[in-house]
Amino acid sequence: SLFLITSSQAGDIQDLEIEGISVGDSLLDFFSEAEINEMYLVTYPKSKKYIKLGFRENNKFDDYEHLTFHVEENDKSYVIHTIDGVIFFKNKLQKCMKKKKEVVKNLSSTLISIKPKEYDFKYKGELKGSIAYISDFKFNDGSSVRVWCVNWTASVEENKNFADSLSISMSPKYFFDWLNNEAYK
Repeated sequence: SLFLITSSQAGDIQDLEIEGISVGDSLLDFFSEAEINEMYLVTYPKSKKYIKLGFRENNKFDDYEHLTFHVEENDKSYVIHTIDGVIFFKNKLQKCMKKKKEVVKNLSSTLISIKPKEYDFKYKGELKGSIAYISDFKFNDGSSVRVWCVNWTASVEENKNFADSLSISMSPKYFFDWLNNEAYK
């Protein structure tokens, strides 16, 4: 099955969908207010403009085991500013990389004018030794779709209870600007 459902030849990040949900949609179009209130909440240390919401347990989605969304903190219409989908591949990095290749190929056939930038990210600090294998699709307006597999070290998996995973993230430029300039500074 496809992990990222897209409209034909998407020209904007809002043309893309994960589980039928797009940036700019309202969470209320997909979930009840009670379900939204049951989502876990993540805040940022220096700015409360956006919060991250997600489900701890998932039986709602077809392709993903985990979805998260960023919304503005006091927005009662819950307009979605980012979407992240995750599929876990515990100790199965090769399967993760195979699925990543499939997703990148699908995206490349839809985002014809955008070539993915391929690179590896080596974690530091307490996650040292772990590596993310990343494909970034950058739109002209600075928005991006990122697809990556993470290979956590055995000690990180044990100490943090992390599992190797495939993630797909859709974020507009204004969110990156906030994340890089306000959320942690």
